[in-house]
Amino acid sequence: VGHRLSGLHENLLLCLPVLSLACLLVMNGLIFTALLVAAIVTVWLRARALLAWAKRRGSHGLPLLTGWLIVNALYFPLFFITLPPFGDYMTVGELVLFWGPAFVVFRLLHYIHQACKSRVDPFAPEAFGKLLHFIVHFPSFWFGPYQKFSQFSEEVASCKERQTGKNQRKGWFRILIGVAKFMVIFHAINIDYFYPHGYY
Repeated sequence: VGHRLSGLHENLLLCLPVLSLACLLVMNGLIFTALLVAAIVTVWLRARALLAWAKRRGSHGLPLLTGWLIVNALYFPLFFITLPPFGDYMTVGELVLFWGPAFVVFRLLHYIHQACKSRVDPFAPEAFGKLLHFIVHFPSFWFGPYQKFSQFSEEVASCKERQTGKNQRKGWFRILIGVAKFMVIFHAINIDYFYPHGYY
């Protein structure tokens, strides 16, 4: 039974990135999701090349700078995207929508940094799956919290051991507090200050 549960747990962990991608596909469309996956593949392949380069040089400085430029070059075209106009007040809203992709950039830069310093092995068999999950994790994709790759991977790997009754009660309590904050504070502020100006 323990072996079956372990296999089920591993299959679930494999399904989580796919589920997150499905959510992004529904919420943001095919083009956004495809470009995101292409960026992740590009950074993963570059991380492998940059790690090999850093080992040959005996220094991670120049490879790290190159990785930083690559990730920012992937992000730069987003500034030229024009969103559908919903009114004359859309300029600030356009900037706010880029906060989600900014989280992606922070995470990709962090992964490149960890790879160049040999703290992450992009050549490991499960490396791409872990990076994909780290980037597309839907609950934290838009608003965080920002986590280091090692912290995120450790939490995912140890979630089975941490699923105790006490932790589940704490988790449900935190979820209810979050819903209460959203319904009472955020929604009330929206109605009073944002909705009258066309921000939804």
